[in-house]
Amino acid sequence: VGTSRSDLVVTATALDGLLDLSPTGLQSVALAGHGIRAVDSRGTEVALDAFEARFEPAERRPETYNDRLAAFELSFHWLVLPPMGMPLGERIDAFDIAGRIMGPVPPGELEAALEVWRRAGGTLEIDEASGRWGPVRFVGDGTFALDEALQPQGAASVTITGFEAAVDAMVAAGYLTDQQGSVSKTMLAAFAREPSDGGLKEVRLPLTLQNRSLSLGPLEFAEIPEIDWQAR
Repeated sequence: VGTSRSDLVVTATALDGLLDLSPTGLQSVALAGHGIRAVDSRGTEVALDAFEARFEPAERRPETYNDRLAAFELSFHWLVLPPMGMPLGERIDAFDIAGRIMGPVPPGELEAALEVWRRAGGTLEIDEASGRWGPVRFVGDGTFALDEALQPQGAASVTITGFEAAVDAMVAAGYLTDQQGSVSKTMLAAFAREPSDGGLKEVRLPLTLQNRSLSLGPLEFAEIPEIDWQAR
């Protein structure tokens, strides 16, 4: 895909799609692929071993922002991101998410349409998200929207295991001092519990995204790249 701003070359070992149509219109779109590799004109590369995605528009166009525009599901395995200094590394082993887009998005230029959707109260409802990233396993749900700069913001509640190893990784990456890491592990351990079926201790924490900063409980976890809607 080429634009005046950048070129993005995407290759795939396999890519399949399925459109489910009825006399009343589109029922769903399903995509699946593996061996995905994307490289832009600056040499930034993203690799993905496999993914599955499904998008289901509502039968009727939503009239209010309590109405569903569409439901979606996404699952991927072995996503390798470009180096961004993330403490858990650039490889996400697995990620699954299901949710709903709430409220009508007006037709027209994307940036202007999203501004109308944002002002009127449009939201992205995450019904469930789970995954494995380095030593961390997580599952959660939450609500997200767009801020005045049309960047994602929101809050979720996440249950994680492997939090001690995650804190150690943040200390090793320089996000936390040794003392901050020790205090963080003590605080997290105080709220941790053992699952009824055994296994590693888990802790439930708030996840917040604001001003492109992603925080888990008291720990600032990562900075999210800015989305340039004009380039899309």
